[in-house]
Amino acid sequence: MLGKKSNAITAADEFIVPVIPQYLALEGLATLTDALERIKDGIGCEAELMGILLTQVDKRSKAASEINKLIRGHYGAKVFKTEI
Repeated sequence: MLGKKSNAITAADEFIVPVIPQYLALEGLATLTDALERIKDGIGCEAELMGILLTQVDKRSKAASEINKLIRGHYGAKVFKTEI
């Protein structure tokens, strides 16, 4: 599913996932984590998620705040405290 992008993940020790707190990005994050598990199971990839970086955060948007809470609630300490 990830194609050539999976090559970089298999070569990495750790990786950071930048995420915009929007609904479609949340769906993409879930799809990415599922694909990463399949890569790990299939070829024994050792890359670990270093963290999730929330980007383009708009504190004025109620929807973005709710998605921010969902991401932090689900991924916990894997979400960096710093937001861009």
